[in-house]
Amino acid sequence: MPSIHDAYIRHAIHYFRELDAANDRYIAGGGGQIWALEQFDREDANIRSAQRWLSDVVEGIVQESVVVHDVGKAALELCNVYPDGGAYLISLRLTSQERIEWLKVALLASEYLQRHITTQAHLGNLGLAYYELGRNRDAITYFEKAQKVASEINDRRHEGTWLGNIGMAYAALGEHQRAISYYEQHLSIAREIGDQRGEANALGNLGVAHAATGEVENAYSAYRQQLEIAREIGDQRGESNALLNIGLVSLDRGDFQEARRYFERCMVIARSMGDRFTEGLALGSLAHTFIGLDDYDRANEHLVAAIQIARQTGNRRSEVRHLSVQVMAYRMLGEYQMGIECGENALAIAREIESASEAAFISWQLGLIYEKIGDINMALDFFQANADYEKSIDHPAAAKSIAKIQRLRSQLE
Repeated sequence: MPSIHDAYIRHAIHYFRELDAANDRYIAGGGGQIWALEQFDREDANIRSAQRWLSDVVEGIVQESVVVHDVGKAALELCNVYPDGGAYLISLRLTSQERIEWLKVALLASEYLQRHITTQAHLGNLGLAYYELGRNRDAITYFEKAQKVASEINDRRHEGTWLGNIGMAYAALGEHQRAISYYEQHLSIAREIGDQRGEANALGNLGVAHAATGEVENAYSAYRQQLEIAREIGDQRGESNALLNIGLVSLDRGDFQEARRYFERCMVIARSMGDRFTEGLALGSLAHTFIGLDDYDRANEHLVAAIQIARQTGNRRSEVRHLSVQVMAYRMLGEYQMGIECGENALAIAREIESASEAAFISWQLGLIYEKIGDINMALDFFQANADYEKSIDHPAAAKSIAKIQRLRSQLE
């Protein structure tokens, strides 16, 4: 006679297949992406309940060393592949913290089963989830473990991916030259094995690092190559990412209308894919553009929407990025007290997640606000924090920042 556990495992198998099929439909594109997301939403409660039951069984087996019967074996196998079966949908529908919970129990199952391929995938995806939370050092730990396993099993493609992600986490810590060395390793491996998607990702990351250190033209070149490859292989996610990055270069150049066109094209693609993360980044970047066009009401409207998406998805890195632009908007509007309150909140988050570049940008904006209201000593403190960061990464703007500090100090003498 079938037991209650037999019923649970059948339930879990059924909804894993539903999740896997919807994920395949999402990857296939061609109008199926929104359908796939809606299918996930319809079955959300069942998908989550199946995963919770699998987690309970696996934790019991691994942590309590219970005897493994047929249902337990099936639960281990299923729990191991559950996050991968719906990888794209899960990344769009679960918060970073929820993904960590799913991936940690999947890692337990994978290590118990001694499955090296899935072990390195779970380790790497845990790194990504921690990166989104701004926990960069935890992210590096998991990426390094994933890279080590990938190297041991001669999985060159994923070895390159995890090397690139290690670089990404170091960049978030403000260590851009160290990040570039990892990106170049990823790019070399991707070209060696003909991994065009990996090549595009490496180029995008290199562009970000060059932009962060003021090498705008090198950044633009890398982004254009990324965009060309993404379109060639039909990678819409990669295309939207490249469009976003090229728009950011246009912002740096002061070409706000061109930046706006790139961000709007990025947002169209993101919405067609149901990619709220990238949609939020595009909204926040558009807000920055509207500030440059002196349209502060539209800027604030886009920022409110972007911050809401970041908080709903639990992405602390995106949240602080949008808040930092909001500080600028308040400054331009002359709402200095609101700008100070927003800036202090944003700066606390930036420090918490160890985002040195965002902390520096926010410090500069706060310095400008305090300068406007006549508190020169406070302004100097914030300008100095920004200048210290720029000097640490040899940014070309450091000289101008130092000159401004010297001018202000002379006013106090």
